[in-house]
Amino acid sequence: MTHCTNCGAEIRADEPACPYCGMENEAVARAQQEGELRSIFARIGTLLHTSEEQARRAVRIVSIAAAVLTAVVLIVLLVSYFAGQASVRGAYDAQQAQVEALEALYTQGDYGAMAELLDGMEDSYRAVYDKYYTVARLHKRVTACEEDLPDTIDLIRRYPPAADLLDHTFEGLFGVLAACDDLEQAGYVYGEQDAVAQLRSRAGALLSGALHLDEEEIGRGMAAAREEEPDYTPLREAAAARIMEE
Repeated sequence: MTHCTNCGAEIRADEPACPYCGMENEAVARAQQEGELRSIFARIGTLLHTSEEQARRAVRIVSIAAAVLTAVVLIVLLVSYFAGQASVRGAYDAQQAQVEALEALYTQGDYGAMAELLDGMEDSYRAVYDKYYTVARLHKRVTACEEDLPDTIDLIRRYPPAADLLDHTFEGLFGVLAACDDLEQAGYVYGEQDAVAQLRSRAGALLSGALHLDEEEIGRGMAAAREEEPDYTPLREAAAARIMEE
């Protein structure tokens, strides 16, 4: 016989719980748990054809291996996380360096070098470069017209039907002027008014100086540029006639 640890009543030593207060008999519970564990290890030993002690050892090994594997996984995750953070930081730093380089060229008004730098960048499509990309794109169009127009004019003088080539020139120049107007209407979101003024002046100089269009004709050309299928025929004919008169 023994006594309940809770109410003190006398109970049988093998009684699983006190019949008076229901308190668990710790000694019996402990013996039952040990018996269940021995039974489990014995079954594992049978399955593995090993002794109970070997089964215990195998379970401990498996437990240790699981703990080690968990630790390794956690370490890999932590390494991956910090590596990812370092990669993100590195990408950000590289991007900032690109922005600084582009801004320096933009401030100098060297839009040609800025365009070349953008052409060599794999991520020039990102929004952070919108200011520089927009100006560079317009600069390229004006520059192409500046480079091609002398040869076009010379060809028209020698072969008047070549005046059809002016449609491509008008498309480029009036497209630039329309884009400049759009940037102005938007309020120069990126503070690009100086660049826009320069590009507008260069395009206007070609239209009025090299192609001899007056202000009203340039206005009509800009209106045509916004149409789905621009028709520059009247302007082409006027410009070609004036070129031939030179």
